[in-house]
This record gives sequence, C-alpha cells and structure tokens, in this order.
Amino acid sequence: MRTLAWLVLPLACTLAACGGAAPSDLLEADAAAPPKTAADAGTESHDSGSTVDARPDAQGGDPGVHCPNAGYCHVPGQVCCKTDQGDACTATGSCPGLSIPCDDTADCEAAGMAGKVCCLVNGSTGMASSVQCLSRNDCQPSMGRTLLCNPMVAGTCPSGQACLPSQQSLPGFDICR
Repeated sequence: MRTLAWLVLPLACTLAACGGAAPSDLLEADAAAPPKTAADAGTESHDSGSTVDARPDAQGGDPGVHCPNAGYCHVPGQVCCKTDQGDACTATGSCPGLSIPCDDTADCEAAGMAGKVCCLVNGSTGMASSVQCLSRNDCQPSMGRTLLCNPMVAGTCPSGQACLPSQQSLPGFDICR
C-alpha cells in the first residue's frame, strides 16, 4: 500500500493541490490513522462501474450484498433494490424495483440457504428479471440464468469461466462468464 501511495500521491497532489503538503507529510498522516478493520472495509461505497470490491470475503467474512452507490445491505434483512431512481438497501420484501438479495453464494448461506448459489435470471431483453438463491443445477446458462460471484474468492465459477463484471444483465455486479 505504501509503495502504491508513493506512485499516486505526487500525481494526486499535482492535480488536486495538496495545500503545500509534501507527499511524505501525507503518508505520515496516513500512517498515524488507525488501521481499517474488516467492518470498515465493508462500508466503503462503490460506483456502479467499479470492478474493485473492498469485500473482505478473501479474508473469511462477507459484509452482505454489494449495492452500487449504496454500500452493503445486511443479509437476510435487507436487499439491494434497483429502481429508476438508483440503488438503495431496503427491507426484504419492500423493494418496488429489482430486488437483489445476494451478490454471491456467501449471501445465500448467510440467509440460511446452505447449498444454494446466487443466480441472476435473465429476462427476454437480456437484462436481469430477478436475482435468487437457487440450486446450482437450477442456475444454468442453458436456462437463461447466470451465477453471480465475488472476484475476491477463487474457484466460485464453473470450470472454464471467470468472475467478471456484468456488462449488460446486471451492471455493477460480477457474474461467471
């Protein structure tokens, strides 16, 4: 992280004017800040075009459903609700738009559905018509369904597929393709 900071901070200071602070001053202030915890990492917000996910899943914890521009929704009591007005965490069962109860298999498990996977069901337009926890056998491309995944967790996609950002069906989420 510090190595990356030495590369980014001089450019950022040049572009945004750091008020006379040298890059080394900024690093010292960063070093004095308390380290982020797994709970902190789960509260970072993401833009809908982001493929970077601060989810600490690779470290053994799942913060919930990543909801672009809204943070993380707590499973099982909340879903990411996509409407024409944007994304928001809402209570399960109260979403007037596309209800997204999971973004990976860990969310299905957290909701008490062990053995289920997070599955995107495509509508006739190619856009997601629903997102559900289904059995792996019921989440097949031949059925117009796609597995949602976490790029931080290796081996979640079937052999020959990779966990990549959805370009059409559900932008802002990662799918196996």
